[in-house]
Amino acid sequence: MATINRIDGIEVHVMENEAEPFATVIHVTTITPGPSGSGTIEPNVGQKIEYDVETETVTESTIVTIHERRENENLN
Repeated sequence: MATINRIDGIEVHVMENEAEPFATVIHVTTITPGPSGSGTIEPNVGQKIEYDVETETVTESTIVTIHERRENENLN
């Protein structure tokens, strides 16, 4: 089971006036650590290459919500 290392979120309201947002844009970046490891590769006699590897999965999503506007609504 993967563990999420970091979630970054940005929320922006697109305003036509101060009271009512026209749209909301939410952008989320999720970073999940992946497999990691280290070791030694010996391609030829007397040669050694040491390595250290860390991976992560970055998932980004953007949600745009357009808000409904009701102008001149009569509530009678």
